[in-house]
Amino acid sequence: MVKLSEDMIIEILSILPVKSLIRFRCVCKSWYVEVQSRSFISKHLKNDHNMHLVIPRIKEGKDLFAHLSESYTWKKQDPNEKEKMVKLPEDMIIEILSILPVKSLIRFRCVCKSWYIEFQSFSFISKHLKTDHNIRLVIPHIKEEKDLFAYPNESYTWFPDETLGELSLQNFLPQIPIHGFFRGPFDGILCIIEDNISLYNIGTKELRTLPNILHSNEDCVGFGLDPVCNSYKLVLMDTPYLKTREGPECRVSPIVVYTLNSDSWRNIEDSNISYIYDYSTGGESGTCLNGVCYWLSSYRDTKEAVIFPFHLGDEMSREIIKVPMQDKYGLSLGIYNESLSILHMDSDVTKCVDMWVMNQLGCWTKQITVGPFIELDVCYPLGFWKRGSFFVNARNHDTKAGTYMGQKVILYDPSSTHDTKYSCVFTGYMLVDLLIYKESLVNIKGDDH
Repeated sequence: MVKLSEDMIIEILSILPVKSLIRFRCVCKSWYVEVQSRSFISKHLKNDHNMHLVIPRIKEGKDLFAHLSESYTWKKQDPNEKEKMVKLPEDMIIEILSILPVKSLIRFRCVCKSWYIEFQSFSFISKHLKTDHNIRLVIPHIKEEKDLFAYPNESYTWFPDETLGELSLQNFLPQIPIHGFFRGPFDGILCIIEDNISLYNIGTKELRTLPNILHSNEDCVGFGLDPVCNSYKLVLMDTPYLKTREGPECRVSPIVVYTLNSDSWRNIEDSNISYIYDYSTGGESGTCLNGVCYWLSSYRDTKEAVIFPFHLGDEMSREIIKVPMQDKYGLSLGIYNESLSILHMDSDVTKCVDMWVMNQLGCWTKQITVGPFIELDVCYPLGFWKRGSFFVNARNHDTKAGTYMGQKVILYDPSSTHDTKYSCVFTGYMLVDLLIYKESLVNIKGDDH
């Protein structure tokens, strides 16, 4: 993580007025201790920016022999002198704040009104989401073979920092206030589907239960910012599981959209979904970029892989996007360098992973080919991480004994300085999915909050 040096932080703090330092004590324990240390107090006292002048004087001659005749005039800082005070540029302050974790930013809201307003702006929230420093990993998995038929059988291992160090592994479920089927996360927001549908911001701990609507645990879900009305929207898309059901309980429309600002659902009739939408399993989480949600899908008749787009602004699907491979299996959809991207592995032939980037609508460029993954026994790609790195699923077995020992999550990092660019970050009996999210300041309570 990019960090300011300790000396630079102390220098910045030492020129601040006492009123600000009192507020800053709540930011973190180390600052609370530092501000009270003798060395910092001495450094702060030596700084000329915090000097003020008080003048004891007698106003009039008649006050010479009066009791308490002196008046004390406090000379406020000259505005011209104030302008000479060393100040960090506003852009630099925003850059520093944008790399901080959500927990610190929540504390920083009390520092001043301008910061409180800044942290709620769409521009800052977007900038904060684009940094790699606040990215986190959760691995749903089955621990042992005996858990295969248990309910619930999934465990959720959480890496609470970006280093993916094994010493930091934690159980993710205690972080979630309610239980259900997880979709996402989208911009740090987890969609939890059970009897009701709820949105939960993992970073700010905000929870919002949405108005009732007919839904299925197999619904495909997308969530993103509508740039037209500056409101977040949740999209539920029907799956073949629901299409096989009969009776009045079936949902009328294949697509429903929830708008956060209005706290309401809207039915969408879309003709494309009737012949395009074909998943072998439901419950897919979409990828949202620049106001469009994308799902990997295929034609019903030819099974040719395509991408189903849904525009949040006009709530339409528009043109179906073709991909440079025929089969949708062995594909992982994500975002690389602010572009829609695909990881593809041909497990039967090359054992290599290709990264494809869509530069223009429907125009794909092969960015890189990694592999072959023969010795690692890689099965398929799992998803993008950061700075061009990505995860793959590999078998974990004893080659000498020929016994199956589970599955591994392998990280390929092109920027690694080690001898190998591959590293195993997790081992379990069976991997279920991979949840990659960024801590977010997105307000799911609505504008009135």
